[in-house]
Amino acid sequence: MCRDLIAQSLTPLEDVLQAIEVWPRPALRSEEVDLGSAITRVIAEPVIAAAPVPPHRNSAVDGYGYRSSDWPPARGRFRLVGRSAAGHPWSGSRLKVAVFATGDELRQPGSPLPAGCIHDSNRFVGVAFFQRLGCEVTDLGILPDRREAVRLALDDAARSHDLVVASGGVSEGDEDHVAPAIRSLGSLSSSSTSAPGRT
Repeated sequence: MCRDLIAQSLTPLEDVLQAIEVWPRPALRSEEVDLGSAITRVIAEPVIAAAPVPPHRNSAVDGYGYRSSDWPPARGRFRLVGRSAAGHPWSGSRLKVAVFATGDELRQPGSPLPAGCIHDSNRFVGVAFFQRLGCEVTDLGILPDRREAVRLALDDAARSHDLVVASGGVSEGDEDHVAPAIRSLGSLSSSSTSAPGRT
């Protein structure tokens, strides 16, 4: 008997949800207050930050770190080119990077493709990658498979850039001219063929 009386006095969940939707809501007055007085308050409208917080990627770690295989002791000491401290960001020497692709088979994206040709894509990926890192990037375009053209481009780029990145032409085939061009200008390490060394 008691269980039946309790069941009759309960309101189905669907009816409760519908009642909540149409229940009169008090009209509360809104007002602007300073941030320090906003505690325990409820915002009357969405608040959108005027800028990202923090405004940039932050690595709050003191000291230096590097992979020893990238710079063995025989190469000497690092040269300190600047200092960045909290509240005093580095205002200089952005890395200047030159990017180019080599290959008579390469064509600009969207252009017609003659037989045996492909659209260039690696160069655009490289440019975007270094731009995202904050580098000042120069796009040198597509160089033909001619050793002298590659050598001149490398020589000119190395004089005004911190890093030169090549896509293609870095193997040892008859039409791979990047490595021989680098050797003619300086030295070529066994670990990398992306940047011409000047010794």
